[in-house]
Amino acid sequence: MATWELLASDKLTSAGDALDSGTFDQKDFLYVQVHRIVTGGNLDNEYMRFNGVSATDYSQRWALNGASFSSNTGLTGIIINAENADQSGYCVAYISNQADQEKIATLVDCRTGGTAISNSPNRQETYGKYVDATNPITSIQLANGGSGDYDTDSELVVWGIA
Repeated sequence: MATWELLASDKLTSAGDALDSGTFDQKDFLYVQVHRIVTGGNLDNEYMRFNGVSATDYSQRWALNGASFSSNTGLTGIIINAENADQSGYCVAYISNQADQEKIATLVDCRTGGTAISNSPNRQETYGKYVDATNPITSIQLANGGSGDYDTDSELVVWGIA
């Protein structure tokens, strides 16, 4: 029986606006874990990108806290966090990664919702697509568009299975 194999990870040793897996071996299915710790402001429009591609090759359907779904096309990445907020969070993504097909992904993101006990966590469900049907995903990047940074120990981990 096949098991998930650790392909890559990036854990920040200082604050910054990006996480990058580096290059990993191609697998048919990917499981991605992202732990984001905010510092110095807000995280906003956090894009997950593949193979360093920031062209408008992505589309998505998403919902925040169980509201109606919205859709976006022509994006420069799959947005895992559309809120502009001082909230740390955790995201998991499952990605179908056959080289000769468009890549489809299911992402679930949970954020703190604020620092007080009176703040419930926020969640975002996203279904994304990357239109490259000729190359497998062999690297994953996360970019923050907000005023804050990912703090030390923020981490991106990529697992794969054939």
